[in-house]
Amino acid sequence: MKQGSEIELQSAKVACFAGLFMFGYVSFLTMSTKQNYELAWVNYLTVMTPIIMFLTTCLVSYFLFISVNKQRNADLYPYFLILFIIMVCAFFIIMIDLKALLNIFVLMTFEEHTGTGRWLFFVTQIYPLIVITSVFLMRFWAMCLFIFLNSLTPIFKFYWILNHPKVFFAEKWEDLDNGMAISSAFLRDEIMSNVFIIIIVFGIFYFNRFVSNSIQKNEKKNAILGRYFSPDIKKEIEDSAFLIDKQQPKELQVAILFTDIIGFTKISEKMDPKEVLKLLSKYQTLMVDAIFRHGGSVDKFIGDAVMANFGTPKSSDNDAQNAFNCALTMNKKLKEWNLDRAKDNLPEINHRIGIHYGHCVVGNSGSEQRTEFAVIGDTVNVASRICDACKEFDTDFLISDSLANKIKLPAKSKRVKRYSIKGRDQKLDIVKIY
Repeated sequence: MKQGSEIELQSAKVACFAGLFMFGYVSFLTMSTKQNYELAWVNYLTVMTPIIMFLTTCLVSYFLFISVNKQRNADLYPYFLILFIIMVCAFFIIMIDLKALLNIFVLMTFEEHTGTGRWLFFVTQIYPLIVITSVFLMRFWAMCLFIFLNSLTPIFKFYWILNHPKVFFAEKWEDLDNGMAISSAFLRDEIMSNVFIIIIVFGIFYFNRFVSNSIQKNEKKNAILGRYFSPDIKKEIEDSAFLIDKQQPKELQVAILFTDIIGFTKISEKMDPKEVLKLLSKYQTLMVDAIFRHGGSVDKFIGDAVMANFGTPKSSDNDAQNAFNCALTMNKKLKEWNLDRAKDNLPEINHRIGIHYGHCVVGNSGSEQRTEFAVIGDTVNVASRICDACKEFDTDFLISDSLANKIKLPAKSKRVKRYSIKGRDQKLDIVKIY
């Protein structure tokens, strides 16, 4: 059976407490009402059964949905749903139908039946409420099972009443004074109205499922946004109804940051693949945390390299400074991580950082099968080359002159004039950060 979704688990909590309230309230009303002495044992049975259900529901709800193990809750949800349906159906039968059925078949002789036809008016009195309640089960099979089980008793009553030898159909109003008479028009309208209610409820069910699926899709989209954009940018996108998949390419001033691990090939060749993946995951987690902290967006992971941009999908006034501050935070986090690694006698991890600031084309690229929100342009290529250029200098942190002109440079920095970027004819000034 399919696991329970987050919405279903939350609905189950509400259903448990609603069921507890309903069982307790009806039980209290039954106990506080004066009853026929001859039916005392029936009343006792119909009161004690809901109390047992009350306690059982408490235990089930506690072990299934107060537990912090959400995965187990999701796995057990279908079985809880079956148990919940059976308990609710038993509640309706015991509290509403048991006394009436015992009164007819046990305590009343056949000759004493004087209002059997009139009783038909009350057979489906709460049936529409039961059918409407089934919508909240949120699963087609559960809804069908709930309606089917709760239909058995009304169908049985209908069958018994209509086959009673003293019951007859009345077409005239004056004949309805007889307690054994059944109005043909009432019976027809009653059946039609209940069938119509069932049809409407199924329509509501499919509409609710459509809405629920839409909510789940939006949650997945929000989760995807959370992978690439910082919480502040993500919230701004959600609040402004900014649709990434509908965005046309546009040119923005963007700060592009690249990092990669120094000597990663040598480090990884001596490690188990699982350990390599674990190392990469930890490194990327630290870098992403720094990127999000400074309002950046994760563009992609390229092996051991991380590409981030500052200024997409919406630009701020200090994208360049945010990118530079992010690089400082990255170095700080890496230093703290290396201290922890040293305690475990693990080798030190170092990386290079390169940042460039300039014009980029921002928009969707790809095919109909797969689309990616991408940042492309010469600025991206230059940022990557600047990161690689760290190998040629006595620092592992380089920025372009265009970025340096927009930030407050630290005292320990040195400008390099007319540096030749590999694969690019035009030279540019870069700044070494110590």
